[in-house]
Amino acid sequence: MERHRIWLAAVTGLSATVWMVSSARSGPPEGAPAIQLGIPVADDTADVRAPSSKATRSSKTAVDKKLHSKSKNGIRQTQGTDDESLVAQELFDDPPPPSRGLRESEPTPQARPMPEPVDTELQPVERPVIEMRRSPSELSGAGAFAPPYLPANQDPDALPWTAAYEDRAATAPVDESIDMAEGDLSALPPRYRPWWVTEVPLPIRASQETLPVDVDSLVIGALQYAPQVMGIRTQPDINNSIMAAENAAFDWTAFVNSKWDDLNDPVGNTLTTGNNSNRFIDQVATVQAGVRRRNQYGGELEVSQKWGWQDNNSRFFVPAPQGTTRLQLNYTQPLLNGAGVAYNQSRIVLAQVELNRSFDVVQEEIQNHLVKVTEAYWDLYRSRVVFLQRKRVYDSAVHILDTLGGRAEIDALQRQVNRAKAAVASRRSEIVRAQASIRNAESRLRLLVNDPRFLDLSKTELVPIEAPRPDHVQLSLSGSLQQALQNRPDISQAVHDLRAAGVRLGVAQNELLPKLDLVLNSYVAGLSGDHDILQSWGNQFADGRPGYTVGGQFEMPLGNRAAQARQDRRQWELTKAVYDFRTVVETGLMDVELAVRESETSYREMLAKFQSLIAAETEASYLEDRWKVLPGADRGTTLLLEDLLDAQQRLADTEGEFVQAQVSYSIALIRTRRAMGTLLICQNPTRGETRNETVIREDAAPAPTPADVEEPPLISISKSKTTTTSSEASDEKTQPAVKKPQNRSSWFRW
Repeated sequence: MERHRIWLAAVTGLSATVWMVSSARSGPPEGAPAIQLGIPVADDTADVRAPSSKATRSSKTAVDKKLHSKSKNGIRQTQGTDDESLVAQELFDDPPPPSRGLRESEPTPQARPMPEPVDTELQPVERPVIEMRRSPSELSGAGAFAPPYLPANQDPDALPWTAAYEDRAATAPVDESIDMAEGDLSALPPRYRPWWVTEVPLPIRASQETLPVDVDSLVIGALQYAPQVMGIRTQPDINNSIMAAENAAFDWTAFVNSKWDDLNDPVGNTLTTGNNSNRFIDQVATVQAGVRRRNQYGGELEVSQKWGWQDNNSRFFVPAPQGTTRLQLNYTQPLLNGAGVAYNQSRIVLAQVELNRSFDVVQEEIQNHLVKVTEAYWDLYRSRVVFLQRKRVYDSAVHILDTLGGRAEIDALQRQVNRAKAAVASRRSEIVRAQASIRNAESRLRLLVNDPRFLDLSKTELVPIEAPRPDHVQLSLSGSLQQALQNRPDISQAVHDLRAAGVRLGVAQNELLPKLDLVLNSYVAGLSGDHDILQSWGNQFADGRPGYTVGGQFEMPLGNRAAQARQDRRQWELTKAVYDFRTVVETGLMDVELAVRESETSYREMLAKFQSLIAAETEASYLEDRWKVLPGADRGTTLLLEDLLDAQQRLADTEGEFVQAQVSYSIALIRTRRAMGTLLICQNPTRGETRNETVIREDAAPAPTPADVEEPPLISISKSKTTTTSSEASDEKTQPAVKKPQNRSSWFRW
């Protein structure tokens, strides 16, 4: 194998490429910067793609003098911080070095000469260089624009339900290891930087102004301007108004009742009027005003004042006419059905639970939207890279066609010219499709972000300035599962559903009781003649004593089947909520497991695509050098041209697959944060703070099966968040303490 490498270097002049392939398999040379435990290391070296050897370059024909070479601009790189490595802090004897900031890289060696493009429309416009940002996005500014949020996953009444899953998460392995075959890379070479990185931020459309964008700015813009986010954030306001309406059930209510009666009835008894009148004429006017209120115990209090005026033609009606007043106090208190604070505040508690649940829904939907924004950004980045790759392979075909045209009078065959023309036409169509993909990606970003700066379609070209991260982020499966149990909004929603089901069951149990109400009434009354209502109102406080009434009301349906059916329904709803909770938690843990595994797989796939890219580049360079030095008037040269065009196409396809793998890895990391529910949590543990969630518990017991898990008691309905009684608290002291996380902040940042 070593002899083969030396021979290949001597023949093709690709010694630098061969060294890179061999060093990538055997590791970096002594003294070269290394990547340890996923910590990105900044390196200011140039692109590893090496130019042809001097011996090969000296054999170029006169046509090659028209070719031009372009030096690549340097890009900025940052060293990763200690938080970019997702390894537990306990694994380090000393903390990783802090970030050393940005620094300029050394100039990149000149790329292999490329021909002048034929179509000037495809040439990038010469404008001030926009450097790519290689430091990963942390979404650090998103927290200032995100809605307030505190999940219910760690509330006291939720911890008994999640304790068994916390133990399972603690016993999970730290990382998802994937078997590697012999010769596979463990990391990208620290000196490697793709050629297209410096060309991505260059403008493509000459008639438009460029607007640099990255993931952080797009996420903040979406939180500020996106109508989808604005619509999502209105749901808590809707639920808050519902809760305010339920609280209004205990407000005071004022009322006024008035009535005028003018009776004219036949007399059937002489005692009715006491005279010879055959009609009884009675005129009564009453006005009643007061206030009433229902309290949190279920009782209803009513205080009212009544004024009246009455006159009739009976001789027994003395004094005539009369002014009457009556001040009365009524109170009705349920003793069984409908009694108690828990029953009467149940609707408020349900409204509060629904309000808290709406914040979980908002959090979940906003995270989903931000993932779409991130995916749209990386789709734009990939589309621009594919455009540059297709343009490069198109220029290569144009260069071959020009070379054949210059050698038409010497040794070029018409078949070779026709084949080169076909390749140019085919690759030109790919460029058209790549340009459309760029515009489609920009349109999706405009829809998802809705930033006012993006809306001018005729003047703005969105230019990505953030490159995919090349380093490996070592994810902890155990820590990721624990973070998901603490922060996933769907688990918090399931906890709220459990609470609501418990409240409804408590209401149904109360309605099983018979109705027994205590009725109290007390009043004072006044009377005055000659329509003197004011005097009558004074007499009600001066004459006599208050009257009162005490009574009770009892009511119970025979069989009570309706209440029993309601209780059975609520019991089944609670049982369903328990199983739904378990399903949600199991699904969430599975999502995290898949997301962590997908992140690791995407990184390994990126490394494999990198090796494939190097092999394809080596083949294309070898064939191109062979084609340039061989005479063209034979069948072998024609077949070599076919192989060269095919190799160039394979190289472009492999480059596209590699950038797709890079983008997939960046998206997988964001999806992992979404799976853990920490996409909008930007806080970070301080240096030296213990990260308990990433430590393997050596004494952890095996994960319990569902049959071994003892179901916690039903959630109380007395309060929105359950509080334990003194007896329950004493019992809890004898039980094993439930692990309570010490740090609710995000355990890593990108």
